[in-house]
Amino acid sequence: MKQIRSFYILSILCVAFAACHKDLGNYNYRSINQLSFSNIDTAHGYSVYFGQTLSISPQIKGTQDADGTKRSYSYEWSFYFAAGDSVISTQKDLNVIVNRPPGTYTLQLRVKDNESGVRYAIKTTLLVTTKIFEGYLVLNDVNGKSRLDMITYYRATDLFEQHTDILAEMGSQLPTQGKPLQVYCMETESYAKTAQTYRIYLVTETGTNKIDPETFGWDPIDDFKYEVTGNIPADLKPSSIQGRLYAGSIPITFFTEGTNIYRRGSGAPTFPYVPVNIYAGGAKPFRAFPQIVSGFLVGTIFDMDNRVFTSYSVTGAVNVTSVAASSGMPSGKDMLYMGSMANGAGYAVLKDPGAENYYLLRFAAFFGVTSSYFSAITGTDIGLAEHYALSPDLGYLFYSVGGKLYEYDPFLKTSYLMLDKGASTISYIGFQSFSNASNAKYAAWGKQLLVGTYDPSGSEGSNGTLEQFTVPPVNAALQLEREWTGFGKIASISFRERN
Repeated sequence: MKQIRSFYILSILCVAFAACHKDLGNYNYRSINQLSFSNIDTAHGYSVYFGQTLSISPQIKGTQDADGTKRSYSYEWSFYFAAGDSVISTQKDLNVIVNRPPGTYTLQLRVKDNESGVRYAIKTTLLVTTKIFEGYLVLNDVNGKSRLDMITYYRATDLFEQHTDILAEMGSQLPTQGKPLQVYCMETESYAKTAQTYRIYLVTETGTNKIDPETFGWDPIDDFKYEVTGNIPADLKPSSIQGRLYAGSIPITFFTEGTNIYRRGSGAPTFPYVPVNIYAGGAKPFRAFPQIVSGFLVGTIFDMDNRVFTSYSVTGAVNVTSVAASSGMPSGKDMLYMGSMANGAGYAVLKDPGAENYYLLRFAAFFGVTSSYFSAITGTDIGLAEHYALSPDLGYLFYSVGGKLYEYDPFLKTSYLMLDKGASTISYIGFQSFSNASNAKYAAWGKQLLVGTYDPSGSEGSNGTLEQFTVPPVNAALQLEREWTGFGKIASISFRERN
C-alpha cells in the first residue's frame, strides 16, 4: 500500500514539472509606448493672476510615437490634492480661467495611452496671485487723511510694482480715514489657518478697521469694535496693534488704548475688554507704555507709574508680575521707545527723569526677561531723536533727527551720520519683522533698513520717498538697494506675507 501511495505522489510531481517545463517561453513580451513630456516647466512652475487664463501647450513623445500624434491618448489636467484630484480640463493644451483662491497649488497632467491602457503623469506648481498678493503696505498721511499704498512683490519675476491708493484701485468700500497711525499684518492662528485668520489692520485717529486679506474689501462689521467683547466705549479707538511675529506657535495679539493694553489669545475670535497691565490683586491698572515686547513664552510691559518692567506669561494668567531684580533690567528710568524683533528679543531707549542722560537696553524675552546689554548712549543729538530702529543682526541703533539719520554703535559708543536729507524730513525708519523666517527673501529684507522721507515743499501726496538699505558692518556707508517715490508722508509700513 505504501508503494502505491509513493508512486501516486511521484506521478503528480512529474506531471506538475512537465506542465511547468512546457510553459517556459510561452509568454509573449511586448514593449510599450513609454511617454515623455516637454514644454512643461517643472523647475520653476507657473504664475497666474486670479481670474486670468492659464495656457500651457505640452509636447508629448512616445518611444513608439515620436511626435505624439500617431496613437490615441486621453488627457486630464487637475489640481492635485491629497484628498483627490480636481479636474479642470480634458484637452491636451490647457486654456482655463483660474478661479482658485490665491496661493500655491500642485498642477498635474495625466495622459493615458488608450491602446495600452498605461497612464503617465507629470506635476508642476502653480502660484495663483493678485496685485495685492504679497508686498509692503505703506500707510501715508495726505492732508491729514490716511492713504494706503502698496509695493507688490512678484515672485515669478523677482520684481516690485508700486500701487498708489491701493484701496481705491481694488474698489474697497472702506470710508475715508483720518490721520494714519499704523498698518499691521499678522497671522492670528497657529494651525487651523484660513484666508480669514490672516489680519490686515488700519489704525487711524478716527478708528481701526480690518480689510479683507485677499481682496482688500471692507464691510461695516470689519470695524475693530466687533473684535472686542465686554463693556467697551462707543468711541473705542486703539492707538496701536501689536503681536508676536515669531516663527513659532501661539500667536498673541495686543491692542493699546490710552495707557491700557488688551490681549487676545491664539485663534480666539475677540479681545476681552480687560486690561492686562494690572498686577495680580491690584486695584486698578497702572499706566502702561504703549509699546510692548512679545517674546516666546513671556512678554514685557513697562509700568510708567513705578518706572519698572513687568512680564506676562503667553500661556498663563492675564495679569503681570514685576521683573526680578536679578534679571538686570533697569528701574527708575523714563521710557522713550521700546521695540520687538522677529526672534522675540527686545530693546528700549530710556532716560533719567529730569536729566539728559539716555540709555540703550537690549533684553531677551524667551523663557524669562533678562538684560543682555544696558549702557549710556553718547550719540550726537540723541536727545532730539524722533524715530528709532535697531538692526536685528548687527545691533546698531538708528535714530533720526529732522532729515538726518544716525547709526549708533553700542560697542564703540559712537554715532555716525549715515544720511542727510537736507530740507526733507525723515518720517519713518524701521526693520520689517517677518514671521516666516524660512523664506530666504524675507530673511534678507528683515535685515535691511527702510527709511521714509518727505519734502515739505513738494506736492502733498506725492512728496514722499521710501528707500531700502543694506546695513554693512563696521559702520560703513549704507548701501541703497531700492527706492520708490510718489508717497505721502509715510507713517507706518507692514508686509503682507505668504508662505
